[in-house]
Amino acid sequence: MFADYQAEVLRAYYKMKAANQLRTTLIHPTPAHLRDECETVVEKRFQKNDMYALRSFFGEQADQTAYAEAIRNIDIDLFRPLIKLLKGDIKNTDRKNVELLAWLIDYEPRPFRQGDPYAININKRKAPVGPGERTDGPGDMVDIGEQVTDMQPVLTGKPRSMSKARIVVILLGLFFLAGGGTYIFWRINEPGGCMVWTGDHYQPVSCGQKSGEVLVLALDTTRVAHFKKITRPDTITERSVGRVWYSKIDNNVEFFTADGYHPVHVERHLKPLTLYMINKYIRKVN
Repeated sequence: MFADYQAEVLRAYYKMKAANQLRTTLIHPTPAHLRDECETVVEKRFQKNDMYALRSFFGEQADQTAYAEAIRNIDIDLFRPLIKLLKGDIKNTDRKNVELLAWLIDYEPRPFRQGDPYAININKRKAPVGPGERTDGPGDMVDIGEQVTDMQPVLTGKPRSMSKARIVVILLGLFFLAGGGTYIFWRINEPGGCMVWTGDHYQPVSCGQKSGEVLVLALDTTRVAHFKKITRPDTITERSVGRVWYSKIDNNVEFFTADGYHPVHVERHLKPLTLYMINKYIRKVN
């Protein structure tokens, strides 16, 4: 049944999310993030067996380049049902949304095929659970000792009182949270506790310094040291794949030395450089 396939795809998503195996665009999905992730995936792994998922969501397109263009021009509101499903706001959605998620997280086997078994039957395995899944015991883990074919919560027994150990953990958490807040307050008020983007690198500045319309950020020494804009794209080669990131905004392509968000268009996440981008943009520069 498709309901079982949907449950398995969602379970795979939550498991990868708990293990920090997803990019930020999928860990914190927004319409813009999902569009950017789709563009990255279609450039990185365009496969024939994914044509059903791509056609159903982005329409019939001629080739990989056409699909990339269709993704860039899509109405991002079309991603909202999938976001609601991932957040647990809805329990079911159109098949095209589930197939798109399976494609994004590289779930196998895909796409859904009628008659294939998808129900879970794993004895005494611990697995992370997501919004709307049933819980049994402390934290966000569940014992899977029977077939699970839906995402309905199951509540059994009486509520258990909070243990002393958990109370201690909560108090310690509040203590460190308060300490962290004090540290952040001290850092942003010390000289050089902030940074600004100068055009090709981050520069430490005092947080009280006036920088006009330039965005002032809390100091990140790692980004100051390692995040640079590559001003000579002709130095980029195939060996840069996996070491260089890029952004494409209004047909303007820029390259950077580290992952993260664009220093000016802070809502746009950078994408890892691919051979496709080298062939289309770098070699044109050369």
